[in-house]
Amino acid sequence: MIKFYTSIALFIIVLFFNVFPKPTPLSNSNLNTSTNIIFTPPGVITLLSPNGGESWQAGSAQIISWTDNITENVKIDLYKGGSFHSVISTSTASDGSKNWDIPLSLTSGADYTIKITSADSVNVFDFSDSNFTIFPPVITVTAPNGGENWLIDNANLITWTDNIAEDVELHLYKGGSFNSIISASTPSDGSYAWTIPSGTVTGSDYTIRISGIDNGIIFDISDANFTLSKEIIVTKPNGGESWQAGSAQNITWTDNIAENVTIELYKDGSFHSVISTSTSSDGLKSWNIPFTLGSGIDYTVKITSIDDP
Repeated sequence: MIKFYTSIALFIIVLFFNVFPKPTPLSNSNLNTSTNIIFTPPGVITLLSPNGGESWQAGSAQIISWTDNITENVKIDLYKGGSFHSVISTSTASDGSKNWDIPLSLTSGADYTIKITSADSVNVFDFSDSNFTIFPPVITVTAPNGGENWLIDNANLITWTDNIAEDVELHLYKGGSFNSIISASTPSDGSYAWTIPSGTVTGSDYTIRISGIDNGIIFDISDANFTLSKEIIVTKPNGGESWQAGSAQNITWTDNIAENVTIELYKDGSFHSVISTSTSSDGLKSWNIPFTLGSGIDYTVKITSIDDP
């Protein structure tokens, strides 16, 4: 009986393996499908500059830089105090850099940031890690800045301070109106040697204006008026000389004027007589002292410009 049941069991096992054959092991070819699954990393933008702490001057050219793993264009925005301020670029290639000419009119501040955003996905963006600064360009006239008395036909030093790179131009104003160009272009190095032309009109209402060559709205003017004057200095007789009546003597002087001069004799502080109504301002006049001139130790000579007494 046991043998009978054993035979039946073997028959069932053989039948099972014939009906349900052994599965074929999987191979690499079996894993391949008609469509492969490709995993793409998420879009990333990382702002490099300005990323916090930079100080950029309004009116200057700067480079905004970043890294990304996207192909689409990006948009660049400027923020101030955490709020949107203006668009720097509506669309630029995601190549890692963008030249930015900072508007000269941009308000100075230490609370600026940049935001760069993917053109295809507003969720792919980056901000500056912290604030950067935009500061204004400045020129400050230091001399002449009011109260100076500069001699015409002499060399004087115009000075100023600035934080700009471009050259500057220097203009002379009189009575608040443009008078002449001192220099159309000179380096912004803080000083300029100015020999005042001999034909310049004297006056106490002059100012200097210094402005940028590239950005004329960057400028400064003397805080108050200064004076341009002419000068005559009598050198002989200038005190202590003893000249004999009837002798020939040389009257000498220095000046910075082009016009003729008048030479007068004074006695005891009062006008006495005219030595010359008009003679060249060349610094020398021969004087034949009249025999009739009374003796005295209180004589002086006055020399005056014909054009400007």
